[in-house]
Amino acid sequence: MIVTRTQEGKLYAKTHDPYFKEGRPKTYTDEQIQFAYELRQQGMTYKMIARKTGISIKTQQRRFKQINCLFNCLSMLYYEYRRIRKEAETMKIITFTAIKGGVGKTTLTLNYGDWLAKHGKKVLLVDLDHQCNLTTVFEKTRRDNTIAEAFKDDEEIQRVNIDNVAPNLDLIAGFIDLDVLGSRLENNSNKEMMLFMWFKNNMDALNLNQYDYILIDTHPDFGTITKNAIAVSDYLLSPITPSEHGYNAKFDLETRLDKFKKSLFDYRTGETYVDAKLYFIGNMIKHNTNMSRDLLNHIADDETVATVIPERELFNKATAKHASIFELAQKDDLVYKQNKKFLEQANQLFQELSNKVK
Repeated sequence: MIVTRTQEGKLYAKTHDPYFKEGRPKTYTDEQIQFAYELRQQGMTYKMIARKTGISIKTQQRRFKQINCLFNCLSMLYYEYRRIRKEAETMKIITFTAIKGGVGKTTLTLNYGDWLAKHGKKVLLVDLDHQCNLTTVFEKTRRDNTIAEAFKDDEEIQRVNIDNVAPNLDLIAGFIDLDVLGSRLENNSNKEMMLFMWFKNNMDALNLNQYDYILIDTHPDFGTITKNAIAVSDYLLSPITPSEHGYNAKFDLETRLDKFKKSLFDYRTGETYVDAKLYFIGNMIKHNTNMSRDLLNHIADDETVATVIPERELFNKATAKHASIFELAQKDDLVYKQNKKFLEQANQLFQELSNKVK
């Protein structure tokens, strides 16, 4: 009777909870095991580690063996993925990331992507923000065949659909519960490399090599899903705005990225798996405020700042119309005439950006 009811309970959970995991939860977190593993790498004995951490010798031996297998697999995957990427020399993967929200990250992803597409580049947009703002510019949100499939176990996985949303412009839709899915990855040993492995495994199947640029929009944080995007990228672009904490966000992101690079590396060679170059974009700059002037003074000689984009109502107007500023101007002659000078300036600014990430 007990066995029957238990099986019924498991069946119900599997049916109603897409993230149900069978078996006991782990006694120790990955961070605790990682710390113990690092102590072992420093020369401490199993017994010394057990005294220091409370993790038994048998658990250490079992989990360290798993880590070694994982590192060997990741190392092979990393070098195989880089080999594949090298063959597609023109493709660039760029992640738009920021610690704080409201800095224009999604707007820049959309407008830069459309600018590239209108200049003859083949572009894939990937929405990794569970708010799905980039997705809803082009289509309604859905629960199937989204980027969430890259973070699921093999038995749950569906095919990811790539939607053509404009000439030269494709989209992998976001998933509104991606934050929930991300939180359930915390006990996964390779939680920060899942997107990396998905790209490697689907490069041929989804013909990803056809793209000149893959632009990834992320949630304003430095969580597991965002780290996945960073690990797979060639470049990171982070908007900084004229606000009380705008410039400090630059140092915060630099510090977190440096720490992340040091935490995700090949133990045999010491080489980090995270080799993306970080650039900043001065965004929403006003011509008549002290905060804007202060920010411009701070970043004047900073080589990590790729370009500076002024604040314009045209960005908000275009987003409300579910379009980029270039698409809106192309469709509306009045918008074009009223904003011709700024559109020419925007064209030059995005060219500056492209020169940095070429």
